Amino acid sequence: MRSILPLIVLVPCVAAQELGDDPPMPPPVWEELLRLRARLEALEQQSHAGQTANGPVAIDLSGQELPALVPNGEHVLARPWYENLQLSGYGALTYLDSGGTGTTKNGSFLVKEASLFFDAQIWERAFLFSEVRLARYQFGSGFSLGEFYLQLTDLCASGGAGSLGLKAGRIEIPFGEEYLRWDANETALITLTAADPYGIDEGVELYGALGSLHWITAVTNGDSGSGADDSAAKLLCAKLYGEPSANLYLSASVLSTGSTESGALRLSGSTLTPVGASGPSTAGTSPNDEVDSLCWELDTRIASASYGLNLQFGRAQIDDDAAAFDRDLTWFHVEPGFRLRDDLELVLRWSEIGTFDDDEGYRFAGKILADGDVFGYDTRVLRRLTAGLRWSVNPHLSIKFEIGEDRIDLIDASPLDADNDERLFFGFEAVGTF
Repeated sequence: MRSILPLIVLVPCVAAQELGDDPPMPPPVWEELLRLRARLEALEQQSHAGQTANGPVAIDLSGQELPALVPNGEHVLARPWYENLQLSGYGALTYLDSGGTGTTKNGSFLVKEASLFFDAQIWERAFLFSEVRLARYQFGSGFSLGEFYLQLTDLCASGGAGSLGLKAGRIEIPFGEEYLRWDANETALITLTAADPYGIDEGVELYGALGSLHWITAVTNGDSGSGADDSAAKLLCAKLYGEPSANLYLSASVLSTGSTESGALRLSGSTLTPVGASGPSTAGTSPNDEVDSLCWELDTRIASASYGLNLQFGRAQIDDDAAAFDRDLTWFHVEPGFRLRDDLELVLRWSEIGTFDDDEGYRFAGKILADGDVFGYDTRVLRRLTAGLRWSVNPHLSIKFEIGEDRIDLIDASPLDADNDERLFFGFEAVGTF
């Protein structure tokens, strides 16, 4: 009775509403209210006739219940689409001066980087990730697609526990450690290392863990373009990493490009190609269109609350069918960092890449500063020394300052003039994230 009485009060209100300007209630609701009122009136008549002396009268509403409203649950399909989408992004506004030569020899204001990230959950353990690059200095202008992949997590999990996962689509090649801190919001410095091993390619990645040891394997097209592959050979990559102790991180990576005209992995901003394929070469030009490369890298990070040290050493063996154009490349960097206070850190870096052979050179662009492409395949060593400060104003804004030196050494036989081969550079950068 008490639950029905409010409905009786609503009936005249509903009738008044129908006579007003507002639209009437939906017919099913109106009919249900009238039905309940008729039942209540019949019940009152029975009560007055003395038919309820032995106890309360039960009103049978079975078969006529209105469906209950079910609030949104935790399942991904029960939520509105916008609750399953996470939007984030960052932008780097930079002033950069590369010295007497280089990419910004007169100093320049730049929107060096800007990206938007969309991460959407489409099933319980399935996600769709997309990166839209709005700007990327020295890597093309205008809108471009970064990563775009479907990620499946905890493939072998039971009850939500597990670590086996898969990515399929356009992914960063999981080689080394620099791809994890390639964006301006991920590193304390403005510039990249001399070697800057990095690539992005279409393929499939599988990852997981065996206790404290983590592993990644990937198969991708292997060429520097997007879309269909340029050959039947694929890029194969594998990586092992872990933390033997709280302050020590280790990783080892190996990669095979397969035979390709222009490999997906870039070193110093340049793709792996036959000697002379895209620039001058005093040592001659390879008669072949493709090369096969085997690369490996070892990385170590030692860290504490007040300091850290990153170490890297890598090698690439570029195999040409004409043995005279084989090249062995070596790269490394040493990067100590110091936390001066909670919001201020100092980072130093010494990095090099080269053949370290007076008679054999290779192409090292040295992006984003050195403009080493002008020397073609005559560069013996590219060396970069730098020091930088990062002030973290708040979790979404940081200010950077960096000063350093690029040095380019050419092979002995090169007639090219390495003008200003010891060039000082400096830059300021503000990075905002959301």
